[in-house]
Amino acid sequence: MVYIKITEKQLRSLQSLPTSLNTSLICHNISGVMILNKAQEIKQIVLDFQAYHMDELFSTHKNNKVHLSEHIKDSDSRNNYTFTFEIENALKNSTSKEFFTSFSIPDIFQWIKCVLYSVYRNVYNHIVFTVSGNIFVISMKKKYFQSLLRNKYIEKIKIKDMYHILMRQFVDIYHNHKINTKGSTNLPTELNEYFVIKKFNKDCGNISFDYINHNPMIVKVCM
Repeated sequence: MVYIKITEKQLRSLQSLPTSLNTSLICHNISGVMILNKAQEIKQIVLDFQAYHMDELFSTHKNNKVHLSEHIKDSDSRNNYTFTFEIENALKNSTSKEFFTSFSIPDIFQWIKCVLYSVYRNVYNHIVFTVSGNIFVISMKKKYFQSLLRNKYIEKIKIKDMYHILMRQFVDIYHNHKINTKGSTNLPTELNEYFVIKKFNKDCGNISFDYINHNPMIVKVCM
């Protein structure tokens, strides 16, 4: 297991990069891909200012947009560590009342993206910068990953169909959590059955966590 350390300077630089580049941000989240070298230094960052919810995952060849999903892949895993990330925008959260939006925890779309990136792009670690300043590093647990990947192969599930399957699952999780706790400011405990979740508060400085790396070939061989 590889232990990743991202410094406070790297984190703050990443968070401030969107506003440094765009002085007038649209009310959408900023999505991206970050690649570290084996020395855990930032090697490459791809930012997407057009990302809104899951639109970027349904890229088509009928338009001229550059889609983030085309850049998400586990490239040269022997020499690189690859992450996806999302910087949540306060304007989006303040105007959206759906999908149990909260300023302090990842919304439903972050869990879905983590799953889709893992199952379809072989990128297993997703970093969420929430509006509150809290940072979450999430990744699928092995059993959950293998189960969905196996279903994808057996049933030939396309990414758009998998999205709808996941949406139903996570809406139910968040809905039940909201009913049981009378609020949505903390994570549903059921998510711990499916994900490895690391939470860091805004004053934590450096963050350290295990780099999750699943092996799709194991699923293929066992089928």
